[in-house]
Amino acid sequence: MLTDQEKEKIRLEETYRNEVQKLLPQKIPKKHLLWFIPAFFNSAFGLWLLSAVFLTGGIKLYDDYKAKKEDIQKTNEDIGKLNLEIGYRFSQVLVKLYDLSIDSVTKPKLNKTSKIDEVRRVALSMGNSKNIENIFLYTEYSNWSLLALLAEEKRLKDHLGKSTDYIYRVIGHISGLKVFYEVRKVDFSDIDKVAGNIQEELWLEDWKLGGFYFSEGSMNSPFP
Repeated sequence: MLTDQEKEKIRLEETYRNEVQKLLPQKIPKKHLLWFIPAFFNSAFGLWLLSAVFLTGGIKLYDDYKAKKEDIQKTNEDIGKLNLEIGYRFSQVLVKLYDLSIDSVTKPKLNKTSKIDEVRRVALSMGNSKNIENIFLYTEYSNWSLLALLAEEKRLKDHLGKSTDYIYRVIGHISGLKVFYEVRKVDFSDIDKVAGNIQEELWLEDWKLGGFYFSEGSMNSPFP
């Protein structure tokens, strides 16, 4: 189905052809053609046609500008939600590590070996391709993994022409978490060091604006 703008364009073209046929004699000598053109556009119909063309073009330019503005606004809103979702996911990882660093109420009889295994599981869970831990802030992201959230934020920021180098770096770390911890010589028995590296290298400032638990942590003090 044609839009109103497309219908208007067709109508103008038909009107233009009909009027030109009326104004043109059966045959215009080439030497008089250059005189006819300015005369035509100085006529009432010519002036009306120019006005209509400029008006239609102006409306289209405004519609394009409005659509682009709305797209930018929607994209920024989506980025804001992703920042909160990503921040919440990191916070919950730190919460679990904190629980393991103290006499956890949920697992009071966890022996040393089992605790290390659990710390390793939690620390590596961020690299899962699915949201296996079933942790989410917004329902619409309930099936998204942390990697998928990061990739989506990178895509949206690329669309706006914003810098995404830091997201690219974090995506690289999380997609290879075992190597990430090995390179930093992280011992999973040292929960503070595990959490500190997450704070320093992965949970960056853009994702700490939600006021979530441990969002003010650092390498030396991951659980303030």
